[in-house]
Amino acid sequence: MPVERITIPPNLESLNRTITELKQDASNKDDEITHLQAHIEKLNNQLQETGESLNANSQKTISKLLYALLREHGYVKDKDNARKGAINDQLRNLTERYNVPISREAIAKWLDCINEIGKMGK
Repeated sequence: MPVERITIPPNLESLNRTITELKQDASNKDDEITHLQAHIEKLNNQLQETGESLNANSQKTISKLLYALLREHGYVKDKDNARKGAINDQLRNLTERYNVPISREAIAKWLDCINEIGKMGK
């Protein structure tokens, strides 16, 4: 029995080639998206590192300013008259009230810096 050859119409062949090209384009775009996501993550990490590190002079200046403001408004007490935790909670609540929340740990770090400034001023 003779085997008949089936010929694919030109438009189907073109369609098949287009599908293959589209699959390759999609694969290339997936690779590009993965690369861009990695780049974004790297930039976010750099931004966090930059935002978290202040030079010593800037940190000291900000600590002095915060010390004066907090002292003026009764948040900084002499030596053992106040618990740091209570002040930390008050400041945390205050930042949340104004929709600029700061972590308890970050506030504690700044309170330590402020306390050092207070010790130097006496």
